[in-house]
Amino acid sequence: MARLNLAIISLVFLGTVLGSRGQYEYDDDNVVAISENSTLYGLSEDFYRHACPQVYSIVRAGVEAAIKIQQRNAASLLRLFFHDCFVQGCDASLLLDDAPFFIGEKTAAANNQSARGFEFIDVIKASVEEACPLTVSCADILAIVARDAVVLSGGPNWEVALGRRDSLTASRAASDHFIPDPTYDLPQLLSSFQAMGLGAEDLVSLVGAHTMGFSRCTSFEQRIYNQSGTHHPDLNIEPGFLKQLHDRCPPHGDPNTLQPLDWESPASFDNGYYKNLVSQSAVLHSDGTLYSEAIAGFAGIRELVEKFAEDEQAFFASFARSIVRMGNLRPLIGDKGEIGHCDLLNCLLPRSPSSRNLVYYIHGIRVPANSSQRPFPNGYGEVFRNKITESYEYDSRQIGVYQGSYPTVRDGSVVSLRGTISLATSDGVRARFNVRGPYDFSQLTSIMPISGTLGGRSFLGIQNATVLFAYGRNGVVKGQAKICV
Repeated sequence: MARLNLAIISLVFLGTVLGSRGQYEYDDDNVVAISENSTLYGLSEDFYRHACPQVYSIVRAGVEAAIKIQQRNAASLLRLFFHDCFVQGCDASLLLDDAPFFIGEKTAAANNQSARGFEFIDVIKASVEEACPLTVSCADILAIVARDAVVLSGGPNWEVALGRRDSLTASRAASDHFIPDPTYDLPQLLSSFQAMGLGAEDLVSLVGAHTMGFSRCTSFEQRIYNQSGTHHPDLNIEPGFLKQLHDRCPPHGDPNTLQPLDWESPASFDNGYYKNLVSQSAVLHSDGTLYSEAIAGFAGIRELVEKFAEDEQAFFASFARSIVRMGNLRPLIGDKGEIGHCDLLNCLLPRSPSSRNLVYYIHGIRVPANSSQRPFPNGYGEVFRNKITESYEYDSRQIGVYQGSYPTVRDGSVVSLRGTISLATSDGVRARFNVRGPYDFSQLTSIMPISGTLGGRSFLGIQNATVLFAYGRNGVVKGQAKICV
């Protein structure tokens, strides 16, 4: 079925390249002027001028094809860029699938049944690769796709700064932590955007993307039936619109029923969303709070909502500035990251030239992926020694996964690890362990609690460590980690 869907998308893509244009024509002379200097972040509008000048036309054709299949896809493709940038920066980590020893972001609660349209990115990437192999990153494709989805739906145009590279890590936990939830109130929304280095105007501008697309009943049923546990609807919903929502999403109805976020013009990128906010006809609590909570002390935000409701061009200009600013969030440039395959790390691809960089860590012992060497080859009662004489220092952007590397042992087994283990994570946790053995294994995890997926900008160092494993006859050996280095 997946192959059939991709085949259909590809056929529509080809027809779009050869045939008609989308609902809205590009006006390349009507580009919003942006004061944000992307070159400060290592990005530039002409990054692919010589290496792949046709990338823009290829991506545009792919977005047109997606919208031709279903207009809703414009909002979905735009949402992918937002959900990607809010986790580790705009690095395409959202696109990575779960794989053995690798946990992606697609199945995070914030993305599951919310982020969609990945198959269109796959088709666009394949077409770009055919024209310019190993040149254009998935992160840059997402940035161009977001712009084209807006323009082809009637919204503003802007220059897209390029030069990003693709992440070697992903974080499901960070997705759920940083991506704003539809139940957020205004202070939570502001805090979420401020954590990304974005301000109040960026918040009001970027949520204007809700002028397109849909939401499932489950995302707002609490608001219309049991706001804050009161067993009553949100008092800030206009009564006539509340009745529409009740009719659309009755009690015990299908929670996956779709409701347009901008009920008057869900297929167009316009300022109708802000008019709905002013008339108290917002679908999501997080949208309604921009206007209702502004009464209680956020006058500047309320004024912005009213300004955008009255002046569509002001909204367009502000949205373009804010999405460029968001696109500059912590890009991987230079030799960081990779030019990826989008859905899998290059080192996880079958027969990939970079697969030589794939190594297994078995009980903390570095073993080449193609090696038959394994600890305890002769069965129970053996002792395995490994002297680690080199130092390992990896930015986590070079580390795919480091998880579950401890063996499960019984019967008085001992583990001796002498050396220095260093760990620093993206949330500021730092630790250095001078581990002395021997320890019974049951003591080890409290002595050296290094497991799980390392987050962005993490650091793992192993210096001059001697590892000794010995275990009883009933020992059971489990656990390994696979790391792209």
